[in-house]
Amino acid sequence: MQCLSVKGSNPLLGMEDLFSPTVALGALSEAKEGLVSRLLGIKVSSSSATFAGQPSTCVTVTVRGKGGKYCVTKQGLLSYSGSSSSYFELTKYSSKPPASLFSLPAGATTQTLPGGTSTTP
Repeated sequence: MQCLSVKGSNPLLGMEDLFSPTVALGALSEAKEGLVSRLLGIKVSSSSATFAGQPSTCVTVTVRGKGGKYCVTKQGLLSYSGSSSSYFELTKYSSKPPASLFSLPAGATTQTLPGGTSTTP
């Protein structure tokens, strides 16, 4: 919204202040991007979902009938990625997982990388 105050006998003279070249160029650029996307068959929509009890924000991208859905929790964790036939889905969440989940399996060896970083072969 923009308020306009007009002085003088012709109230239409103040209308020129409503039109800014920068605003007009921005609007045309957005329209062009939307038109190009439609011509290429790209559709984007957003939604909300819950995975493993975690509210998530989702984006579905479709290009010429094929696409995928990507969801992220409020903590920034990927909670869903894929399509109806092939996907990753968060099924369990804990903010404090047990340390045993990060233990190396029996017989695993650790190697030190240059710079002090370790990895398991």
